[in-house]
Amino acid sequence: MTANANQLAERRRLRKLENQRLEEAARQRQEELRRQQEAERKHLDDERIAEEQRRLQEREEIRRKKAEEEERIANLELVERQVIAGIEKQLELVGAFWTSTLHLPGNGEERTIPICAAVITVRALEKPILGLEGDVILVGDNAAKIHGFDRKTKNLLFTSSWSDQKDDKFSLRTPLAMAVTRCGRLLVCEQECARVAVIDLRVFFQLYRTCVLANQVTGGHSCNLEASSARTVFIDGKPNLALPRGLAVDDSAGEFYASEEASNCIKVYKLPTNTVAKGVVLERSISGPRAVGLKRPTGLDLSHYHVVVCDTGNSRLAVFAKRGAFVQTIGRKGRNGGEFYDLRDVKLANVRKRAITRGVQSESDDIGITNEHFEAVVADCGNYRVQILNERGEFLRQLSLLGNLEQITFQHDQFANLRAELEREYAALRESPPILSGERMGCIYSLATLLHPTCQLYARLTSRLMEWREKRSRFHHPFALAYAPSEREIVVVDRENASVYTYNFDAAGCTWFQLPKNQLRGVCSVHSCLQLSFTFSNPEEQTKDSPKGRWLYVSDPIAHRVAVLDSSNLTLQFFIGATTKCFSPFRVSG
Repeated sequence: MTANANQLAERRRLRKLENQRLEEAARQRQEELRRQQEAERKHLDDERIAEEQRRLQEREEIRRKKAEEEERIANLELVERQVIAGIEKQLELVGAFWTSTLHLPGNGEERTIPICAAVITVRALEKPILGLEGDVILVGDNAAKIHGFDRKTKNLLFTSSWSDQKDDKFSLRTPLAMAVTRCGRLLVCEQECARVAVIDLRVFFQLYRTCVLANQVTGGHSCNLEASSARTVFIDGKPNLALPRGLAVDDSAGEFYASEEASNCIKVYKLPTNTVAKGVVLERSISGPRAVGLKRPTGLDLSHYHVVVCDTGNSRLAVFAKRGAFVQTIGRKGRNGGEFYDLRDVKLANVRKRAITRGVQSESDDIGITNEHFEAVVADCGNYRVQILNERGEFLRQLSLLGNLEQITFQHDQFANLRAELEREYAALRESPPILSGERMGCIYSLATLLHPTCQLYARLTSRLMEWREKRSRFHHPFALAYAPSEREIVVVDRENASVYTYNFDAAGCTWFQLPKNQLRGVCSVHSCLQLSFTFSNPEEQTKDSPKGRWLYVSDPIAHRVAVLDSSNLTLQFFIGATTKCFSPFRVSG
């Protein structure tokens, strides 16, 4: 009995120990599982923290790179401004910079923007005009006013308005183009109006002389004329003339040419006589063959035998004979010399006939201009320059505040990026972006109707718009041209900056050479240079009317030699006095 009781107690004790061992093992497993869960939770927290830190680092890296890029662009812009300032100083020294600025009077409420210009040359008139003592520069603005400036002093002489009190339809609209005839009349092409106004300059300057005499009595200084009485007739070109964009006068034939944007052609009309007539007869239309048809023709000018028009839609010049035959096209879209980007106007200078000798072969077998010489002055608005080409389309020189192609390309990219940012911001507002150029820039101030001025987006957009205007104001944007042959001056209308500039045609004969920086085929340094011309020794070659060859001699002090390059394409011809220790086929001893 006692033995059985002891065995039972022993089994109970062993069972209790086993239960305790199992409970301890379960507790250990739970503790280990808890530690594993805590370790996994800590690992996940560490990964989340590391991911957050990595995200913050990436964001900081992006912010740092953006700041570096902004600083790099700011430095580039600073360098560009310094380069432009240096170019301005250099061009001022040689006279290729603009010589003067014509300031248009404003009414203080809205900006006066010049649109077109013309020059009245006294010696070109058939009969003298009383009150007109010297050449006068006429500038038409967006307020339908014509301002007159003395060509020599560049002082404002008068401001004329052309409103009609009886009938508003006879009031002069915003002038788009002007042309002066030798008989003393001014032709004005109006904006969005199918007509051409004819103004009698004799009556006009009689009014001006009366105003000057009145100012001498009253002590006044400004001449504000109401010159509607000087307007003789409105030439109504309907239905043939819908949207005229340019004017040119052929006094010898008694005709005037109007570029027609609606029908993409040039309309030729007879000049009206002194009798008042409401309409004129269309003489002919000039459009060219279908393969080289005009697209949005704008400015044009005439020589002895040809008419040269800006084919703005095709980024080129089109040359026609006065009777309408197509001759050639000049240029294409681009940024190099002889290429255009949004050309707007053209004027011809140094027009002279070419004598053709029988039996002498022409300098070129290609079809082109062979009976006259001229130089075309082109308003290349999109490339911020005025280009000067010869009648064959060869690039001669340019008038620009930018020295080379790289600077023009850089500014194009800057404006493209800024325009893209503005378009994205306005697209987010579901609004069309404003027109950032020309006479309709007032719409940029309507931003306050969409956003509150305290909004960050408002501040960002206004800063972008002001940045656009500030950058655009650094350069000239030639929109229209006029040529003063007396002193060989070019009048440039800059609609973007609301200014009119004058350039000296001959003093602009400078260009910028990018010399090859190569020890074998270029120069290592530049101390001085000399350009010489030469002619062919072959008598047969001398009979041809071809340009002389020009070589550029560049002193290279680092390489101890003189590099001789072809001025036309800057290719190396040979070295003089080269002391290089390597063999070079361009080396010339002595």
